[in-house]
Amino acid sequence: MVIVAGLNYPAIVNFAGQAAIISASLSLPEGGFALLSRHIQQPQNSEPAVSEQEPPEDTTTDTENDNSGSSGVLVPENLNTPSAPPSALSSSAPQKNPSGKKGDGRIVRETLTALAEKRFIAIRNNAYLRNDTKHSNKKTVSEMNKPPDFKYKKTGKPLVLIYHTHATESFEDFKRDYYKKSFRTRTTDGNLNITRIGREIAQILTNEGIGVVHDATLHDYPSYNGSYDRSADTVKKALKQHPGIQAVIDVHRDSIQRPNTDRVAPVAKVNGKNAAQLMLISGCDNGTFGFPDYWKNLRFSASVQQRLEADYPGITRPLSFTYKKYNQHLSPNSFLLEVGSNSNTLEEALYSARLFAASFAAALKEM
Repeated sequence: MVIVAGLNYPAIVNFAGQAAIISASLSLPEGGFALLSRHIQQPQNSEPAVSEQEPPEDTTTDTENDNSGSSGVLVPENLNTPSAPPSALSSSAPQKNPSGKKGDGRIVRETLTALAEKRFIAIRNNAYLRNDTKHSNKKTVSEMNKPPDFKYKKTGKPLVLIYHTHATESFEDFKRDYYKKSFRTRTTDGNLNITRIGREIAQILTNEGIGVVHDATLHDYPSYNGSYDRSADTVKKALKQHPGIQAVIDVHRDSIQRPNTDRVAPVAKVNGKNAAQLMLISGCDNGTFGFPDYWKNLRFSASVQQRLEADYPGITRPLSFTYKKYNQHLSPNSFLLEVGSNSNTLEEALYSARLFAASFAAALKEM
């Protein structure tokens, strides 16, 4: 399903100290993870911090095709089979708290922030970037300080494409302090999965006078493998149909689990209310990807990151600059956006979607 929204479209720290956190998205959305070893609050312009990379969390080979040169089969988290019927994926009945039972592990809500290590770079407005490339921090900062290659024009035609490589990713139905492994983490229901988040962002951008194409195709269903190849076809088609598109966002949600079975729901308090933390991922060419414009993407991503932190301090985790492609070679001003984790509630994710859209619209209009 594709929705094209134009000007006339209706509006529809806590810091864990010495804790080890496994985060899927710093390595590969919905499949890899990184270890954040100690959470400390950093004053603005303080020494940036880093998290340590770990192997993939899946017991199978972590080789979902993200255009990074890998091949093989990946089994996504909490999916019975890659071709499970809709009834197996789409159960939307909210779970009730069983009396006296705490499920299979705890859910903890924490604000994830930079660590005091060299690979984290302070950008501006207390925003940070994690540099997982061989580029020096000096070179990376120099590139980030260049203006984005985006020119805002109020034309009534689409300027932004939003799509979802892993469209069936979903959230907890309600806030609770435990999780059950049997609870679905993916669903084909567009009112419950990540496409709902994309729809929310698209609607707010439209209200702000920014034309949007929102593609809600389930690229990871019925088969999870090959999701990035299928979503690449979607991006190419949209760019051909709407040549005025200048920004492309692949919206996901993360999956974060500690070795002790705890799952983390990253949150930030915004106006006294929990918002699922956001993370932008900007890919980098390792010399073999055919991805020459990655610096343009990074300038754009860093500019958006700064604006988000200026508007809502703590709303973002550090921007990930890493040797991945994620279809970002198809268009400048592309980034991957992680909205919370599978332990956040849909309400928290929707709140973050609204905050992101407001800041993103303002950032575009300033370019």
